[in-house]
Amino acid sequence: MNFIKRIRQLGFLFNRSLLIIRLLKNYFKLIVLKKKVLRNVEIALGYNCQCNCSHCYAYKFYNSAKKVLNTKQVKKIIDECLNLGAIHINFTGGEPLLRKDIYELIKYAKPYKTIISIDTNGILLTERKIKKLKEAGLSLILISLDSPIAEEHNKNRGIKDSFEKVLNAIKYSKKNNMKVMINTVLTHEMMSNGRVWDLIKLAKKLDLIISIVTPCAVGKWLDKNDVLWDNDDLKLFKKLLKYPFIRNDLESNYLKLGCGAGIEKIGITAYGDVLPCPVIPISFGNVMKEPLGTIWKRIYKTQTFNNMYPMCRGGEKKFINKFIKPIGDKDKMPISANKHNIFRKMVSNNEF
Repeated sequence: MNFIKRIRQLGFLFNRSLLIIRLLKNYFKLIVLKKKVLRNVEIALGYNCQCNCSHCYAYKFYNSAKKVLNTKQVKKIIDECLNLGAIHINFTGGEPLLRKDIYELIKYAKPYKTIISIDTNGILLTERKIKKLKEAGLSLILISLDSPIAEEHNKNRGIKDSFEKVLNAIKYSKKNNMKVMINTVLTHEMMSNGRVWDLIKLAKKLDLIISIVTPCAVGKWLDKNDVLWDNDDLKLFKKLLKYPFIRNDLESNYLKLGCGAGIEKIGITAYGDVLPCPVIPISFGNVMKEPLGTIWKRIYKTQTFNNMYPMCRGGEKKFINKFIKPIGDKDKMPISANKHNIFRKMVSNNEF
């Protein structure tokens, strides 16, 4: 069972009897009752960020005309996520550490029976903050690292000492027994020029797990087909996954390998829009207007999202050409599913 294997690898099953009980209940629903169960929910807490990354997937999500979810609203979403079976809640953004209520939200997400992580650029991760995050109950810090070469990472982030701060954050995390992992968007260029092997060397040196993120045609990379994987990259990717310290979300599903977008995994924007995945900018509803369970069902009942996909949908050219390209270069994302050429009829006629 893929998910159990992955969380055991990170040590999340130790001293968490309630997490084990929730997992067993989820597998019972999946295998015996044949019901859908949420695994992972990514909740954006805002789109403010100190960086100006060349690959930012979320920069078109920012909308000054909308109000960011407040503490009470995020807590309501967390309750709904847990009721739907979610085992893993990941706070993202933007930069989630810019939210003053981050510690309160982590505590509220019930760390004793849930895996709670944050996606961060690492810039604000002082030793004091790491201690506070651990005290709040955070399970895992996912730190973005764009390159094993300091100059390349700093240039991409637009912050001259970003690489140094990432390394310091990793050091402080390890010093305080806070689980930490590298998140790297592995582009075609990094695969073809051999930079990926430098990344692996760095991960070995730091004794870290690398989470490989598939490059996706979204955000600032909407028309950047040259970053996407070709067949040779895909072969290398499959070889890399054999390393015990390299992982990818395709392996983290309950039972089957593949892209769980819309089935086991969903994304929620900082304004409450529910997406099949944070890198698929199509909203199937808003949690401020409808229950999360209703919206999630609307997603997985569509033919597009009712089965596992062999690769990350946001980085697969056939999926991009069929579902993402028709959206066009909109100023604001996400687009509502009832305005999408393919999903409009199903949503308007409630064909679920």
